[in-house]
Amino acid sequence: MEQNNKLTTAEEQHTAMDKVAGFTYQFFCFLYHLLSMKPGEVVSFEKWDDATVEKGNLVTMYQSKHTVRVGADDKVVKLTNRASDLWKAIDVWRDLTVGGNDNKRTQEEMLDYIYNHDFVFVSNKVIGDNKVVKLCDELRNNAEDKHIEEVLDEITNEGRLGTDTGNKDGRTQYRSVQMMIDELKSFDLREQFLKKVTFESKSQDDIKKDCVDYITDYVRFSEEDAEKVFEDFFAEAVKDLFDRADSGKPLQYTFEEQKKRFERVFQYHREEDLNFQIQMEGYKKEFLDLVCIQQLIKVRDFAASDTVEVAKNASYFYSFKNRYAELIEQSKILEHEDEEFRADAISYWENEFKRAYKKLKDDATEDGIVEKAQDLLYEVRKHELKLRKKWLGLAISNGAYYYLTDECLIGWHRDWKEFFKKKYYKDG
Repeated sequence: MEQNNKLTTAEEQHTAMDKVAGFTYQFFCFLYHLLSMKPGEVVSFEKWDDATVEKGNLVTMYQSKHTVRVGADDKVVKLTNRASDLWKAIDVWRDLTVGGNDNKRTQEEMLDYIYNHDFVFVSNKVIGDNKVVKLCDELRNNAEDKHIEEVLDEITNEGRLGTDTGNKDGRTQYRSVQMMIDELKSFDLREQFLKKVTFESKSQDDIKKDCVDYITDYVRFSEEDAEKVFEDFFAEAVKDLFDRADSGKPLQYTFEEQKKRFERVFQYHREEDLNFQIQMEGYKKEFLDLVCIQQLIKVRDFAASDTVEVAKNASYFYSFKNRYAELIEQSKILEHEDEEFRADAISYWENEFKRAYKKLKDDATEDGIVEKAQDLLYEVRKHELKLRKKWLGLAISNGAYYYLTDECLIGWHRDWKEFFKKKYYKDG
């Protein structure tokens, strides 16, 4: 018998995928604020609201509401004036401001609460010309208090005319939303409260893109790699959420906790792709024009006619230089990491340079200088470098030192600056 793969209407109504989509949307909103948090902030999920950002006395509360688009057209869903998700968010915030039935605040305490809180409604619905959104914007631009009454009366009349509220049970939906509207109309501090309510319209893809863009722009990964980094960041945050779920505690991080917890995610992706490999090249005459090769020839490490040695050492140089430039271009090596790597390598060379030439007299012969230069060169060649706590191997480390000599930052001959730096740099 052929199986019918189509769900019945009852089965479709029973599915929980809309709840899964809603949770994912909320969690993505939280992740963006977690990624972009600043020193002194605490970011939480399901503590005071879906997502909350606290800094000192200021608390920003985010209600994130997702609507599944149903139908073949996958048409845009607009945020109606009487949308239940919108009014539930406003009603929750108003109730928090009042303090609830058991612990009502005084008017002064409510004003303090409003002053110290911002309320943000985030939805994947299109805001359009929503009257509630426009009302809050106008109040922030000093609209008169009586305007609130006029707008809420208009929304009330829409309900009486049977305006669609997005719920098939129109009668029940009308009563519950109207109750919330009436509570707001009777709230003495409604103007001050509504001034602190703002709105964002973003799809789940928009929020994910915000996260990936933040990783690209501020954590400094390429666009391609930022996608992978975000996937791992998301997975690690979900692990933390599951760990907290049994205890009933909200998921929250201080700035320091976030850095400590997730730095390994960023570090892993940087380390994973260092991938330095030796690429041996055949001899080319232009290798002799490289400063690093000329420096080696100057101290008689090999002769210009020794094509095998020229090609080998040039290959070490290019294997490091090309990959290193690529990693910097892809932001897998950050500016401070580049500076630290160069400083460590140069510091080691400087100590060995001083040791090699310490007892050499000023009037030493060229043979005497070359002997010390070769000692210095052989000693440095034995030194393996680390980049972000990862050993590079001796061949790549040699290539790194050749790179520094090619940049005229270090040299082997005692008088290398006279022979090379002045030759290649006018300010030498």
